[in-house]
Order: sequence, then C-alpha cells, then structure tokens
Amino acid sequence: MATKIHGKNGVLYLSPGTGEAVAVASQVEWSLSLERTLADASDKDTDWNTNLEGLKAWSGSLTARYDEATQTVEDAALASGTSKIYLYENSSTTSRYWYGDCWPDFSISSPKDGVTDISGNFTGDDELGRKTT
Repeated sequence: MATKIHGKNGVLYLSPGTGEAVAVASQVEWSLSLERTLADASDKDTDWNTNLEGLKAWSGSLTARYDEATQTVEDAALASGTSKIYLYENSSTTSRYWYGDCWPDFSISSPKDGVTDISGNFTGDDELGRKTT
C-alpha cells in the first residue's frame, strides 16, 4: 500500500549565498518541476511523432509568511552566485530529499487585508540530485 504524506511536513532549505542551508521560516508551500527538451525526429513516412531527448532543466517556487527576523530568501537572492537548496517532501524522513544549486529570486506582497508574504522562484544550475536512503 502506498504511503501518503501530508504537505505540512514538507520543508525547503536554502543557503543564503555561501552560508549553511537553513529552513526558510514560516513556509506555506513549495513546488519543484523537472522539464526536458525534446527534438522532433519524425519524418513524412510515419503517422506518429518520434522524439529525441535533449537537455533537462529544473525549477521551482516557494511561498512563506514574511518574517522580519530572518532574511534567508532575500540573502540567497542577493548573493553573488548560486545557492544550495534542499527540498524534503517529509521533514521526518531526513534521508530522502532533492538537492542542487539554484539561482533564487523573490518578491514581497503586502495586501491591505491580508498577511505579508514572501515568494520566490528558483532556477536550477546543473544537475538536480535525489537522495533516497
């Protein structure tokens, strides 16, 4: 039987520049996407497309409640160079996670009738790793 996990257990760690990766405070959600490019290799002699795999790329996003006591996302986005990122689907299973180097950015939203949030996107730099044991 499949083991399901609740999204509240997911956590994203980010290094602010060259520092140690820390959990982004007050996380609401994060997402991770893996894409691959495909080149159409079909010809006129077939009724079906044939594709060749090209390069892979990864990216994602995060949203957190803005916390004046921590600037992890801002510091990572302002740093020169890439930042380390670690994404755990279940924080109690610390031996399973995604990791890599990324280029983060951020935006802050402060609605007149809501909570101030910080959100950001990250673009992977080179390979996305997966630790499963």
